[in-house]
Amino acid sequence: MSTTNCGRLSLASNWQERVNLPAYLAREVANIAGVSPQTVSGWFYGYPHSEGERGIPVFREGKRRRVALSYLQLVEVAYVATCRKQGISLKRIKRARAYLAQAFKVEHPFADLQMLTAGPHILAEMGVDELVVADRFGQIGWKSFMLERIAEFEFDQESSLALRWFPRGRRVPVLVDPRINFGRPILARSGVATWAVADALRSGEDPDDIKLDFGVDDEEIIAAEAFEKLKAA
Repeated sequence: MSTTNCGRLSLASNWQERVNLPAYLAREVANIAGVSPQTVSGWFYGYPHSEGERGIPVFREGKRRRVALSYLQLVEVAYVATCRKQGISLKRIKRARAYLAQAFKVEHPFADLQMLTAGPHILAEMGVDELVVADRFGQIGWKSFMLERIAEFEFDQESSLALRWFPRGRRVPVLVDPRINFGRPILARSGVATWAVADALRSGEDPDDIKLDFGVDDEEIIAAEAFEKLKAA
């Protein structure tokens, strides 16, 4: 099979540029972050009103329609999705994000290492308490749902960015890393692109042959199939 090593790419030397380059279509962002493409569109362009106008979006970095999103924007979509699943309003999310961006002097605060330790204290001081928790001894930290999302990421100490992401949790061997395979989802152990395994399954190849051709195991085949939303035969 000619695509055997399609996902096994070494770390890119110019990854610092790639994290901000348009790389993901709205539907790709939606699949990785676990939301709908319409939701992604609304967060960047604003939701349409009955009068034909659009509301103020969550992200206001000059995003234009039909322009792909960057890796750092993808990471932030994941955090907004986490907050929305907890019933936090877009208005409150925008406020929290604006506070963090101003405090850290960064464009993508949800993708920055400073958020882990300083974030809860800044939000508590600003009165954005939906994301933080304080115990009776005065300790301040993230609420459990935010900790679960944060645990999916590995932050690079030098750049302070979230550069390794397990979008379905650490127990699922699917990894997104902007330095590998141009940021497309791969299987963490073998380094094979999830789409390659999914295409092989879709074409009717025997799973045992796929394991030999790609060097993957049963768990990775199942993970790739589920991630790419294929239905089991």
